[in-house]
Amino acid sequence: MFYKKGFTLIELLVVIVIIGILSGFIIVSMNSAINASKDAKRKSDIGTLQRSLMIYGVQNNNTYPSTDTYPCTIGGGTTPCTNLATDLLPYIASLPTDPNGGYYTYNYADGNFTVSAMLSSGDYYSYSSSDGFGSFVCGNPFTDTRNSKTYNTVQIGTQCWMKENLDYDNGCSSETWVNETDVGWCGYYTGGPFANEGLLYQWSAAMADSTTEGAQGICPAGWHVPTDIELLALEQYTVSVIGSVATQYACDTILTGWRRCADNDGTDAGGPLGAGKSLKKLGQGSGVGAGNDLVGFSGLLSGYRAVDGTFHDRTTTMRLWSSSPSSGSAWHRNLASTYATVYRYTYSKAYGFSVRCLKN
Repeated sequence: MFYKKGFTLIELLVVIVIIGILSGFIIVSMNSAINASKDAKRKSDIGTLQRSLMIYGVQNNNTYPSTDTYPCTIGGGTTPCTNLATDLLPYIASLPTDPNGGYYTYNYADGNFTVSAMLSSGDYYSYSSSDGFGSFVCGNPFTDTRNSKTYNTVQIGTQCWMKENLDYDNGCSSETWVNETDVGWCGYYTGGPFANEGLLYQWSAAMADSTTEGAQGICPAGWHVPTDIELLALEQYTVSVIGSVATQYACDTILTGWRRCADNDGTDAGGPLGAGKSLKKLGQGSGVGAGNDLVGFSGLLSGYRAVDGTFHDRTTTMRLWSSSPSSGSAWHRNLASTYATVYRYTYSKAYGFSVRCLKN
């Protein structure tokens, strides 16, 4: 008599494991496709809002809807854009909503609007009217028409940053350096220029002689020199993306010095995770300070010029000006090669530091 052999328990378990693995791959692929489809709708919706708002501006003497509290949410939320649907009714059938049932955001400030959507990755996709009709979306390259220099850009939380240090000379390089005095000098690190490291600016040069916090300064139109609080927002968002469960050095504007925005291991350097590490480009720094470029800021250790005219710390530190003055000094940030933390303090405006521009 012929007997058919069945599966052994081990063979059944192997089959079950294989089916589970294959199912996992299928689910991941399906989720990826679904997210891609949702993100495509979000980008299309932002384009629809952009076009209707720009048409509204043409029909209303280059003004945009400005009767809500901003930022407000399109489609509901704690601060809904209650008047936007009425304002745009002639130009759009209805306000679009996020495919997950969430909300887009609309902001109005200084005569310009910004519309934003959060993508599946957690990054924001935005359009601002200050860029002109259909010309720039954060994440795309931006060309400074003043000198045809092109910068990569990146959306980090709700902020749009240039990924390279500013490299624009408005005549500041012709200013004679005077020791201890902020005369508006700018220039390259000795031996420069170096690719993407940009110019070093005294504070008044960075601010184009303005003393107003958040001013455009030497940045292109539609961009500005970040404030101390805006740099804090960058740090805090980076820390939130890291999501370390270790005891943390706080990330706020109460603290100065090195012990900020990183795991607290009892040293100024912090470690092994921190905003200072994650704001640096891959290949920049070492040890706990080795850059992982987690949020795409791509910080370069470009060094600085001291008040006596000497250059220091190229490949060792990145010092960035804020537009926030403090008496004869101004707030700045320092990323160091072997530190996972972020240094915050005031320095004499006569120092030559780098500038990163932030989108309005």
